[in-house]
Amino acid sequence: MSPPKVVGEVQAPTSVVGPPQSVAITRDESIALVTASSKLDPADPKRLVPDNKVTVIDLKSSPPAVLATLEAGLGANGVSINRAGTLALVANRSEGTVSVFSIAGKTVTPAGKVQLGDAKSGPSHIAFTPDGKRALVTARRRPQGLRALDRRHESRARQA
Repeated sequence: MSPPKVVGEVQAPTSVVGPPQSVAITRDESIALVTASSKLDPADPKRLVPDNKVTVIDLKSSPPAVLATLEAGLGANGVSINRAGTLALVANRSEGTVSVFSIAGKTVTPAGKVQLGDAKSGPSHIAFTPDGKRALVTARRRPQGLRALDRRHESRARQA
């Protein structure tokens, strides 16, 4: 289809310093996950604080609609969905964790967190390997490099 056209607009929590930090779409294009990494501090609207929102969007409805807003970890940033569309991982930049979500159809459910380092380790994005057995997580602070997560969500350091 050329040129692209806007088919809908969805209101979802996003970073206050710009657009969503990350969007992932299931392979069957039924849902999208959108992260919100920061928000204005309710106690001081001039200050930014980490946010933890992941919005689930139904892409099959017309127009697209929000199905749910879930909580990940502080600084919810990069999000990826495995090829099977059954697992999503969110890199939580402000707490050094990765949130795990199970996916069944259009239902997304929190399934725990994997600790990668301290709050300053700053995991920022995540990508699954093609076979879906592992995911690689980028970090912005020491220890720098990549971390590999296997299917059992065990972390192993990989230097870039």
